[in-house]
Amino acid sequence: MRWTMTWLGLMVGCHAEDPSVGTQAPPVPPTSAGPPIAIDLDAAPNIVLITIDTLRADRLKLHGNTRETAPAISALATQGVTFMDAVAPAPWTLPTLASIHSSLYPSEHSVIGAKTRLNNSVETLAETLRRAGYRTIGVVSNRFASTNYGMAQGFDDFDDSQIVGHHDLSSAGLTRIAVEKLGKGDGPPVFLWVHYFDPHFTFVRHPQFGFADGYTGQFGDQISNADVRDAFNNGGVSDEDVAYAKNVYDEEIAFTDKWIGELLDTESLQGPRKQLTVLTADHGEYFMERGRFFHGEDVYWELVHVPLIIAGDIEPSLVGSRVADTVSLTSIPATIMSHLGIADHSFKGVDLLGDKTARQTTPVFAEGSHLWGRGNQNKAVITPSWKLIHTPATGKLELYNRTTDPTEKDNVYDGKLAPEIQVLQTRLDGFPASAATAPEEAETSPETIRQLEALGYVE
Repeated sequence: MRWTMTWLGLMVGCHAEDPSVGTQAPPVPPTSAGPPIAIDLDAAPNIVLITIDTLRADRLKLHGNTRETAPAISALATQGVTFMDAVAPAPWTLPTLASIHSSLYPSEHSVIGAKTRLNNSVETLAETLRRAGYRTIGVVSNRFASTNYGMAQGFDDFDDSQIVGHHDLSSAGLTRIAVEKLGKGDGPPVFLWVHYFDPHFTFVRHPQFGFADGYTGQFGDQISNADVRDAFNNGGVSDEDVAYAKNVYDEEIAFTDKWIGELLDTESLQGPRKQLTVLTADHGEYFMERGRFFHGEDVYWELVHVPLIIAGDIEPSLVGSRVADTVSLTSIPATIMSHLGIADHSFKGVDLLGDKTARQTTPVFAEGSHLWGRGNQNKAVITPSWKLIHTPATGKLELYNRTTDPTEKDNVYDGKLAPEIQVLQTRLDGFPASAATAPEEAETSPETIRQLEALGYVE
């Protein structure tokens, strides 16, 4: 089969073409949102938060891939809990990362476009942990994870120098910098956030893994947004091309996984202090499902179903377990707070490790938006059995039975709502009750716009 373009969503953050885009962020001034928090720092674990850009859940063996693309991630899962139905709050990087750090959904924290940044009034996970005496370190590789978008709030040490060139790779550099900043692992407990970027488009071959060998089609060893545009303009994309793109993407995952393994095995994280590791992704990716490559705007499963593993310093009975409940990444901060015994925090969400009833009864939402404000914003409420999507601009409602139709192909909404669906519609109609903060404007000088366009984000 040869695919022709029905709607090519080039909402893609490729690696920047200008290596000077990334620079080490200046020291972040203290912005603690409250008084110190008293915890036993000697007993407190190190906390490692790993976020991986564009890691679609079903490309991991944990979620059904027949090949092992990520042995380090699989090994981490044996040491913790794997949440099989974790939902990203948005289908692109900026709003999801803002949600992970704040526990707020996009329409609550108001970071829904490339000209918005996380408001300084929002307390972040790093700020709260710093109030508790943690040393906070951030090492990132996506412009939307940078200081300009408010992501450095609460970090004592923040480095975004690995926002590198369009065809470059950043995983090795990220890992090296993170290990250097960790030092010998002595002193107070550390909160380390590392955001890996390499699985994000452009897809770059890593022949040592061999997943994409034998292809003779129109794409080369690197697949960029320009390559895909040209392919559509010259007759379309074949099944073989799509399979090759997936295979190269799998090699990108394997390459990133190698460096995640190096990070987790570093000597500074192997000392006597316990460690809690949280690994997840900001969103997934399309491979011609619904006629699209890439990501953004939609809230279908391909874009919002992401991996989530919490491992290390957890109850022994949870080690190696898999949880089927539908959960949101917005619950990550509350889970960490509960684990540390910190009640003095403002985070929403539930304790994913402890409160099974709340985990099973708290609604999970996802919100779609386009980074330049184009297209339709939409929102979804999701349970293990159902997904209800509303597009306010058109009034369209979509209902998918996730038990019988897990890939959300058959819209069964007909206006005749069973009681269970009426509850979902009431929840969706009332979400969110109000925005928690007003939008704050990000710096968007001509140079910033140029850099974003170099990433594939064309206004």
